[in-house]
Amino acid sequence: PTSMCARDGGNRMRERSEQRSTVPLRVAEKEPVMSSPSNTTSAPLVTTPNLEAPDDFYEALIEAHQGFNTEQSHALNARLVLVLANHIGSMAVLRQALTTARQA
Repeated sequence: PTSMCARDGGNRMRERSEQRSTVPLRVAEKEPVMSSPSNTTSAPLVTTPNLEAPDDFYEALIEAHQGFNTEQSHALNARLVLVLANHIGSMAVLRQALTTARQA
């Protein structure tokens, strides 16, 4: 299964992704989180175009998937979401992002 939804086997997908991922998912347990504005306040989700070079990002994203089958691509996307969620850090902003993505 490639769905992240629990009813579709998302728990198994997450377990497999965690086993294969070289990105530490529990960074906060090993390293202290540096205080920064993003860690202390919750800014609203930016939904207007904000990428410096959107075409370059899209090209890099497509290149990252080169040579991967569907399951590997889904696992890459899941790891990327976790890395970016960790970078964002704010549960309020992440909830806004989830709601926005579901409505798109």
